[in-house]
Amino acid sequence: MAGAILYAEPEAVFHTKFENAGGPEQMAMYQEMSEAGTHMLVAAIKASGSLFLASARGGRLVCASKNSMGSIYSDAGHYTLVRHFQLAHPAAWRAKYDRFVRFLQDNNLSVGCELVTGCFGDHAAHPATEHLVVTAVLDRRSLAPLSPLMLILLQEEFGLVIPGMFFFRSLAAFQEVYARFRWDVNAEFSSIASALAAQAWRVVDMPYVALHSENLEGLVVSWVPAAPLLSAAAATSAAPP
Repeated sequence: MAGAILYAEPEAVFHTKFENAGGPEQMAMYQEMSEAGTHMLVAAIKASGSLFLASARGGRLVCASKNSMGSIYSDAGHYTLVRHFQLAHPAAWRAKYDRFVRFLQDNNLSVGCELVTGCFGDHAAHPATEHLVVTAVLDRRSLAPLSPLMLILLQEEFGLVIPGMFFFRSLAAFQEVYARFRWDVNAEFSSIASALAAQAWRVVDMPYVALHSENLEGLVVSWVPAAPLLSAAAATSAAPP
């Protein structure tokens, strides 16, 4: 039949940004995971901007915003990504960019990013510089988000900015810092990050102040399965230059 769709697959994938912690039963489950050591709590620095999604097909990057492709948001996200490679690898930026595209295509991945700019609306505070933060990597086959290990890999291989992450083996250790700063409206990023780092098991750094400001909008907290590879990566990770 003319015009029939014979095959379809997702291109750009993103998942719900926030999910409330739930009631007492949910909190009890978190406590059990913490005590059993099967999962670890990850507190990631919240990046606030415009959603930018990217995947790859036919050797080309496929860019989208939350609701469209070929919009000012998707185009600006692609421009900011290209500029990152040009600044980080002046003589060989195209080769590095092409390798990133191949990596997404060969592994059927979609990346979700926050495009933080000073021209698409105010987000917490005016950023010091326009930048992309890769906040999630998703499998286009299963539509599932991958481990933070993949974010760390993107940082190491391509110098991409990822959220600062604080890994906790103990729920109580995170709750102590959270309770201390929860209602402190004057607390700055540097103070909060130092307190989290002092209690955390591992830290993945982020040049947040240089990119943005001392104004921290919040943290995104999740539970991820404990894994030897994740432990090793978190132990050796460093902020990109």
